[in-house]
Amino acid sequence: MRITCPQCRLQIVAEDVHLDTGLAKCRRCDSVFDFNDQVPRPAPESRPSSETTRPRESIAQPPGVAIVDDGWGGLTITRRWFSPVIVFLLFFVIFWDGFLVLWYTIGLSDKMEGDGIGKTIMLVFPVLHVAVGVGLTYFVITGFVNKSTIQCRDDRFSLRHGPLPWPGSCDLDAADLEQLYVKEKINRGRNGSTQTYQLRLKTRGGRDLKLLSGLSNPDQALYIERQIEEHLSIEDRPVRGEMR
Repeated sequence: MRITCPQCRLQIVAEDVHLDTGLAKCRRCDSVFDFNDQVPRPAPESRPSSETTRPRESIAQPPGVAIVDDGWGGLTITRRWFSPVIVFLLFFVIFWDGFLVLWYTIGLSDKMEGDGIGKTIMLVFPVLHVAVGVGLTYFVITGFVNKSTIQCRDDRFSLRHGPLPWPGSCDLDAADLEQLYVKEKINRGRNGSTQTYQLRLKTRGGRDLKLLSGLSNPDQALYIERQIEEHLSIEDRPVRGEMR
């Protein structure tokens, strides 16, 4: 690094350069000057690829998703839970619950032969199946009537599921949102594998929250992600583990 006097162009020796104050003194003309403008600036460090922004792809509004902008800085996104999978599960639940009703009808019938222990075993044996049936029945009902509502209003971000109760609701300060991303979940079974998609949220405090899950159409998740990020001016950055 070479520092020269702006008055007489003499090169300044190291003893006359004070790094703590940013000042130097010329021995020839006794002028004191600020040498910071002569110090070369390091090139700005490029961000890692995981933090670089990327252009947003154009995504058409998919079926089942409604957007309402109230014109006063508020955005409401509504997604219906219904999908063709719910219809399939409805027939499965009818068969499952119907079998259990028939089982207990026989078990509680006065015409049922056998001692008390055998009858008790018959009634207790399918308890686990009853629990599964209750859970599946409730899930199918919510699939027909429930919807998820996301609101960005007055610097707040909220998510609600209803009208039937369902876990996963949240209420956050909009400034705490760092990034939204879509994650693919592969479910493997005997007849092959199926893919569902989740919309997830990372906060500045390090939390990773699941907003929506079980989406069969990735465009729903990608579209909602884009609407929220554009409304809140969140730059779209790659996130480890997101759908490629």
